[in-house]
Amino acid sequence: MTFIKKLNIKLFENLIGKTEITDISKIEDALNIKIHELINEGSFAKIFSTDDPDKIVKITSDLSDYENLLAANRLIPNYVPKIYGSTYEGVAENNIAMLIEHIEGTNFPLITNEMLRILQGNEFESDYKKAMMRVLRPKGQILNLLNRHNLNDKSERIKLANLIKSLGILENHGIEMLDFDQNIIDDGQKYVIIDLGEVN
Repeated sequence: MTFIKKLNIKLFENLIGKTEITDISKIEDALNIKIHELINEGSFAKIFSTDDPDKIVKITSDLSDYENLLAANRLIPNYVPKIYGSTYEGVAENNIAMLIEHIEGTNFPLITNEMLRILQGNEFESDYKKAMMRVLRPKGQILNLLNRHNLNDKSERIKLANLIKSLGILENHGIEMLDFDQNIIDDGQKYVIIDLGEVN
């Protein structure tokens, strides 16, 4: 991790706060589930396995992640994890614990700069309809990009176009993704957006 990235994370932690658990039993009682082990941790969230293999507990200090995920459950329910419950019990002030669907799969194959190239083309503003066409009928740089990541077959292009459509729906409702790295999972059938925080 570069010095600049570490500095940016530190600044965001000071603005948003760190993810902190004060009492795991209160979280378990509120969400009616047993929390097992920590399976992933980032700068603003901790992910725990539970006694239900299809559900995880995500504790975050980025409250916009919860608000955006809740909205996305209404707007694009097939492309985000389902939220089964949430609580402010057992976590530090300005933190929230969410019980959400456990999405299994592989990381999204494109890095943020590559996805922005698809979304924006030669312009500097995302146009989701044009981006869908760039993917469905690729040529030039986009064709090379898809070939490089083994995404240039009909099913993969349709899967990517559906993700782009979902991103457009979210942006039309004020939810914009800034970072695609490690925030999207390929579940084999579709791409699922797993983090919608303002600092993602």
